[in-house]
Amino acid sequence: MKDNETIDEATKMEAVRREFAELRRDRFVKYSNLTKEERALHKKLKKYQRMKANGIKADEKRIASNAALVEMAMLKPRSIFAIGRIWGFHRIRVEKYGEDLVSIISSHVESQESNSKG
Repeated sequence: MKDNETIDEATKMEAVRREFAELRRDRFVKYSNLTKEERALHKKLKKYQRMKANGIKADEKRIASNAALVEMAMLKPRSIFAIGRIWGFHRIRVEKYGEDLVSIISSHVESQESNSKG
């Protein structure tokens, strides 16, 4: 079942990615375009970015660019494969930070889903 879920997620992610590429070309991928819920997730991702950057005494952009964090907040990738499809988030960043980011995103999405049900 997991393989089918991964394939389904990959297919959905690719379709969203193509659509997102169009938006990026038109420069619509901005923090100001995020919904309230997406901004809440972006805030969590920024907190993680700052924490990691401070830990290695590096610029925050070495962890992830703001554009990548905005894209993550919009697309909410919930697998390592999906997070690797984020623009500017190459293999090394996926290996170093991917699992943590997927965990943050998944927890956020699950809490949003449970809040909307109850």
